[in-house]
Amino acid sequence: MSQETFCEFLIKMRDSIGMNNSQLARKANITPVYLGEILKKRKNPPDKKTQYALAEALGLNDGERCMLFDLAARERNEIPVDVYDYIVINSDVINEIRRRIKKGIE
Repeated sequence: MSQETFCEFLIKMRDSIGMNNSQLARKANITPVYLGEILKKRKNPPDKKTQYALAEALGLNDGERCMLFDLAARERNEIPVDVYDYIVINSDVINEIRRRIKKGIE
């Protein structure tokens, strides 16, 4: 995985489309102050709702979305939000994970 940080990636994506912080914050339905805190690493990467909103506001492609979610997850010490959402709605995946955990324990 890249050593790039969540905020570095966010800044790169924002700059690549010529958007400023106020525009991005407005499109993602967050305050410019909150976005500024994230970009200055004073706040952790945001919750899943805001991650999805930022990805949408930036018009990220699938690979870029995965990178955004992966970087946020790494810094939040969580699994990526898209993976979490997929697991939650698929009980067969949950059961398979539990089966593998049990198999690894025995």
